[in-house]
Amino acid sequence: MKVKTFFMASILSCAMTAFTQASTDFTALRQSAEQENTQAQFILGLMYDLGDGVPQDHQQAAVWYRKAAEQGHASAQSYLGGMFADGQGVPQDYQQAVAWFRKAAEQGDASAQFNLGLMYYEGQGVPEDHQQALTWYRKAAEQGDVRAQFNLGLMYYEGQGVPEDHRQALTWFRKAGEQGDAHAQFNLGLMYYEGQGVPEDHRQAFTWFRKAAEQGQASAQFNLGFLYDQGLGVPQDYQQALTWYRKAAEQGDASAQFNLGDMYGKGQGVQQSSQQGYAWISVSIANGFREQAIAISIRDALAEKLSSTQLIEAQKLATAYFEQYRPSQ
Repeated sequence: MKVKTFFMASILSCAMTAFTQASTDFTALRQSAEQENTQAQFILGLMYDLGDGVPQDHQQAAVWYRKAAEQGHASAQSYLGGMFADGQGVPQDYQQAVAWFRKAAEQGDASAQFNLGLMYYEGQGVPEDHQQALTWYRKAAEQGDVRAQFNLGLMYYEGQGVPEDHRQALTWFRKAGEQGDAHAQFNLGLMYYEGQGVPEDHRQAFTWFRKAAEQGQASAQFNLGFLYDQGLGVPQDYQQALTWYRKAAEQGDASAQFNLGDMYGKGQGVQQSSQQGYAWISVSIANGFREQAIAISIRDALAEKLSSTQLIEAQKLATAYFEQYRPSQ
């Protein structure tokens, strides 16, 4: 039996985008910062934040970010908001985070716009408000922020803060996917596979699943294996199916573990091995494969083909795989 994963509905976590500056004479930089040069204050804060040229010190980073932020430096405001959100160098305070993100967002800082949208989405420091989240995500997304593009697509897909609109979802997932976001690429693949917001197109599904799979996205690896397995959007190729099922299985994907075991049991794309089939299907059962009764039936049928010694070896192999290939948390 072959199975297919469902749409992965996940909101990206808040993340501060860090960057490095060219080497700067620290003494001259500090003197400039002490003379109220906002860019120098911001760079000094960044150096302390990253431990770039100085020992890492989040408290000092917050001090210098605040000095620049209070003079209206948008990036400093955004980074200071991030420190309040994360409780780095300052006590965690979502209301302060929102206040500083808002100041930066109103100046057009895309990262702050994204983070402000996230705070509204999560109801952190402000009442939960999906319409406000959508507003700020859109501002950031229109500036090319890939996280905002993905989240905006997800809100259109699920009808959060806006009427459900799969075409709009596809538009924003595509923008994020074209920037290399693996989750967006996976979602695009699934929408093409299901014909959601776009005509069903297994070839396009294959293209986007492959992009995500090559970045290590386990669900995309499984789906790519499934397309090769069934010959959907690509010529049927059991060896390729096995390759991609294995990649997903080794990341703990229970469906891939089952399908990998099933292919070993049938000798599809690989030399037949009841021991390997038994082991992988046993691991899929232990990891919560949803078709438990079917998996147990196939595993037990494979066990009947093994001698007592072979069965013991297969069970040891299953234990080793289970320890090594657990689902990611």
